[in-house]
Amino acid sequence: MVSPFSNLIILLFVIHIVITCDANIFQAKRTYIKIVNGNNTPLTVHCKSKNEDLGFHYLGQLEDYRFNFRTNLLGMTNALYFCRMMWNNNCHYFVIYDQIRDEKQGNNFCYVITPKGPCKCSCPILETCQTYDRNICFDWNKDACK
Repeated sequence: MVSPFSNLIILLFVIHIVITCDANIFQAKRTYIKIVNGNNTPLTVHCKSKNEDLGFHYLGQLEDYRFNFRTNLLGMTNALYFCRMMWNNNCHYFVIYDQIRDEKQGNNFCYVITPKGPCKCSCPILETCQTYDRNICFDWNKDACK
C-alpha cells in the first residue's frame, strides 16, 4: 500500500514536470507575427497584450519586427495583441492578433504597414518581405493613439 506522503511526492513531481516542461500541455503551438515597415520613413512599433508589453521598436524602410507567443490551448482566455504604429506625426492602432478572429488562419502572420493600414504579406515568416497583397489590407482600428 502506498502512503499518503508518497502520493503527495508523486503529485508534486508531476506538477513540477508539467510547469517546467517547454511543451506545456495547456498551451498550443507558437504563433509568429512579423511587422514590416512599408513606409518610406522610419516607423516606431509598440505592441502589447493584456499581460505583456513588448516595448518600442524602430524600423527603417522594409525592416521588420518579429515576435511570437503561445496561445491557450483550452481556449479559456483569448490571446489579443495590439500595436501602435507611429511615423512623422501619424499614430495608428491595429489589433495585430485576436485568437478568436485569427486562430483558424494558421500560426504565421505577416503585415506590411502602409499609411492606409496594414496589408497581409505572404512571404515566409523568417525571410525578408518586400511585397504584399494590396487586395488584403485592413483599416486602422477606430481607437486613436493616446
